[in-house]
Amino acid sequence: MSNQIQPFDFNGIQVRVLTDEHGNPWFLGADVCAILGTATNHIREYLDADEITNIRTTDIAQNGGKAPVFVSESGLYSLVLRSRKPEAREFKRWVTHEVLPSIRQTGSYSTDSFEVALATALLTPKAVAGILTELDKTQIENRQLAARNAELEPKAKALDDFTNVTGTMSVAEAANQLTNAGAGNIGRDQLFQFMRSLGWVYRRDNAWAAMQNHVNAGHLVMKEHRTHGEHRNGTPFAYAPTVRVTRAGLALLHRRWCERQFKAQLENQPALSIND
Repeated sequence: MSNQIQPFDFNGIQVRVLTDEHGNPWFLGADVCAILGTATNHIREYLDADEITNIRTTDIAQNGGKAPVFVSESGLYSLVLRSRKPEAREFKRWVTHEVLPSIRQTGSYSTDSFEVALATALLTPKAVAGILTELDKTQIENRQLAARNAELEPKAKALDDFTNVTGTMSVAEAANQLTNAGAGNIGRDQLFQFMRSLGWVYRRDNAWAAMQNHVNAGHLVMKEHRTHGEHRNGTPFAYAPTVRVTRAGLALLHRRWCERQFKAQLENQPALSIND
């Protein structure tokens, strides 16, 4: 993880961002919460463990020696979707249309230093060979980063679509939304199995139930049925509660699905060659 802070200005409020070794942005939690009106002491309740981290950096004053909290891109989207402030939608658009493109345009490694070293330094043949090897690695990494950024472009539009979703939806409706957003042909049962693999749901009494931590995070809700069934002997019985997906949960599911698809593609494809 790089500890170099990159500051951005949102309507006069500073938003500080770090970029990790994979080119992923991490946003300073205090800055995001100040804009969205979210209490910083509740961030860990709202986000998954992989969406939040503490990063020690000398560019930010420490509070009692603790490293400041940073949230990932998906964590930021979850906080945006939870916020009721009118600035939340404007902030989300600013991040997806200005901050992220800026980071992704400048987030690649520069080869200038290698070329200058070759042109101006008195190097041994072994040193020159080492620099050329690093240059080849850098060019391959830049191509991989460009391919990854191309995969991430549709996510901003998908988030715009999901932001307009109101209330909650059934898992079948969520699967249809994901399919329409370009995530592939996803069915209800397939989405349930995917959520189980993420630790979002589990089977209870032959029915699906939401994990409590994802209910607390605002990703899922359990809806009680108002009507009852009836046994053959005429006695009534209550239907099991139904899992429903919130718009915050839908946005995060879309991101998780796309990430898994991208990872599968990388594992199934040969590494890029410098001559490609």
